[in-house]
Amino acid sequence: LGFPVPTITAHPASMTLPSGTSLVLSVSATAPLGVKYEWYKDDRSVEGQILPLLTILSPTPADSGTYMVVVSTPGGHVESQPAQIIVQDPPRIISQPMSAALGVGTPFELSVNASGTDLHYQWYKGGQPISGATNSTLPFAQLTLADKSSYQVGVSNLVDQVESEAAMLNVFYIPVSFTGGPYSTNLTEGGTIQLTVDVAGSSPFTHQWMKNGLPLPWATNSTLIISSAITNDSGSYRVSVANPISYVTSSAANVTVTPPPPFSDCTLSMR
Repeated sequence: LGFPVPTITAHPASMTLPSGTSLVLSVSATAPLGVKYEWYKDDRSVEGQILPLLTILSPTPADSGTYMVVVSTPGGHVESQPAQIIVQDPPRIISQPMSAALGVGTPFELSVNASGTDLHYQWYKGGQPISGATNSTLPFAQLTLADKSSYQVGVSNLVDQVESEAAMLNVFYIPVSFTGGPYSTNLTEGGTIQLTVDVAGSSPFTHQWMKNGLPLPWATNSTLIISSAITNDSGSYRVSVANPISYVTSSAANVTVTPPPPFSDCTLSMR
């Protein structure tokens, strides 16, 4: 009688585990004496693994893969079902998101720095998940009062999850202040009056230009433009700028429009 082909009664099991945790795969087979075992990872023989148990004492992510074992006797061999092994470095937060106090309209970004394998992120505002906020950074194009809250981020992979410390974001309005302009100017009739003001503070801003103390209803931008100026456009110009919490008026810009010099008709006589 020949040797029977072995029969596997318990196949190696798939598993997910953190790096550094012992990996033990096992197979059980019924067969007479003379059974041999050979383990494979991703279709390549694993050197030195010739027992029913495959042991890696301190696995790393590089040990992830598809494992199987060939059980053989002189009568033949049989292959086990594949076992999918995933080894991941657990997530660890290296630097926490930082609290901040900033004005409305300011661009800002919360961020976390973490280590680990195949990390996933989820940001929370006031303890509630933020839809679509699944990156290591949480950007704000322009802060609003509605952004004032506490923020945390969860960092996870298949083997563990950690949460950051809470970062407090305080958002407030900054009063308006002038940083430049308007400036006095002189020009000749027919030219263009262009007065500009630069401000700092929290938007939105509203502007109202005035001439000699009276508002110009049509002049509500940060720049005042009067084309084809005439002498009657001469005067003292100011601008008032407001945001939701403050109102300021600029110093005067004196504009002088003068008539063009008299035209002289020079006739050249030639003999």
